[in-house]
Amino acid sequence: MTWWYKGDVERNYNFSYDNLLRIISADYFENGTASDKFKVSVVSYDKHGNITQLKRWGKSTSSNVFYLIDDLSLSYDGNQLVKVQDSATDPLYAGTFNFVKDSDAVATEYI
Repeated sequence: MTWWYKGDVERNYNFSYDNLLRIISADYFENGTASDKFKVSVVSYDKHGNITQLKRWGKSTSSNVFYLIDDLSLSYDGNQLVKVQDSATDPLYAGTFNFVKDSDAVATEYI
C-alpha cells in the first residue's frame, strides 16, 4: 500500500501473510527505505482466526522517537471480543492513535 502528499515523502506498508492468508506483519517504508517507525506485527491468532496478540509502534512524547505504543492481548468468547489488555507503557504524544484501555479490573469489556 503506497501513499504520499504533495511535497512529502512516499510512504508505504508491505504486508506479510502466513500460510492461511492471515496478516502477520506490516512493514513501514519511507522513500523505499524500511523504518521501524510505524510497523505492526500480529504475534498470534486463535483457532477461530481471531487476533490474540498484536504489537504496533508509533511516536512517543519525543518528536522523533518511536516506541511500542500498543502491546495488545485480545480475549474472546468464541468469536465475540470480550477484553483487550495493553501492556505498552511508553509515554505517548497527544496525537498518537493508540489503543486506550479502560480498566484491567473488568472481566468483560465488550458485550
